[in-house]
Amino acid sequence: MQRGWLEAMGALRIVDETLRRRVAAGFALAALAALGWSWRDLPGNWYEFNHTNRRPLAHAKSWHYQLANVDLDKVAAVDADVVVVDYAIGGVPLTSEQVAKLKVRPGGKPRIVLSYLSVGEGEEKRFYWKSEWTTDAASRPSWINVNNCAWPGAWAVRFWQDGWKDIVFRGRDSYLARIMAAGFDGVYLDRVDMFEDYPLIAREKPDAAREMIALVAELAATARAKKPGFIVVPNNGLGLLAYRDFRRAIDGQGLEELLYSETATGVRNNEAKVQDNLALISKLQWDYKPAFTLEYLTTKPAIEAAKAELDGLGIISAFPTRALDGGDPTAAGMLQSDPGTPEFVAANCTKANSW
Repeated sequence: MQRGWLEAMGALRIVDETLRRRVAAGFALAALAALGWSWRDLPGNWYEFNHTNRRPLAHAKSWHYQLANVDLDKVAAVDADVVVVDYAIGGVPLTSEQVAKLKVRPGGKPRIVLSYLSVGEGEEKRFYWKSEWTTDAASRPSWINVNNCAWPGAWAVRFWQDGWKDIVFRGRDSYLARIMAAGFDGVYLDRVDMFEDYPLIAREKPDAAREMIALVAELAATARAKKPGFIVVPNNGLGLLAYRDFRRAIDGQGLEELLYSETATGVRNNEAKVQDNLALISKLQWDYKPAFTLEYLTTKPAIEAAKAELDGLGIISAFPTRALDGGDPTAAGMLQSDPGTPEFVAANCTKANSW
């Protein structure tokens, strides 16, 4: 049976490096079944990868992710295949001319530029936030939940509610509409992992994972109806990769701290969890869609070793500061004062009020 499968692969002329490595390692019918593959997806995935433009990220080898201290000239000078930035600098939305500038990498070749968009948290700094919501609980709409201690100014939201979806992508002046008007190639969806990270979600919404899949799929369909080929890349929430409809809705997957720093900066993560996450990522790679990871490491040897490991896994890596400010991650810093770090959370938060 395995021989017949390998012959079928040869007939389809699949030359993707990840596929060849896994077949050569002895994965075949049983492995694909374990990965949750649907056989009817195989010809379409192969054809789209080799003969269409429906895999816009398939050939990316590098990426740059920066949300703070953005100098457009400096970001434009970064030699990366994919760039992720916020749609606004200092609260001022980028113009289509500015986005177009970012789409040209050094040497003149085009590249993909994605806009950050949080779908699982509301942020006080955004255009839709009313100042009274921060201090007056009675004034808050029902989709606002609680403040995230790990990231001051960010609030968990009931992402399944219509009011939130109207703000993010359904409304005429939605967050997504503004991003698309500026000419971004797609969106990088943060806090997709809220379905599992916020401690009380499961009690309030037992089917939260399905609700997040529905949100991402509807957002993607809304954008692509207006701009075919619009790119959607979620961040974290790797458990959703187990669902075929989720993988079909997205163009790639972003993730943070795959190998290191979940419990403390620079400390290796639990190996069993690492392997579980790699198995989920494999589902996407077999669909000819890439994974992009951010590792928060603070020494050059650690960064070099992690990059080599991730390269071997076929995962596109970047090593920014936790503040995502374009700075040097190896420069001396105060981890306990940097929001989002395990050290900051340990010093200021509890498991119940941070995620």
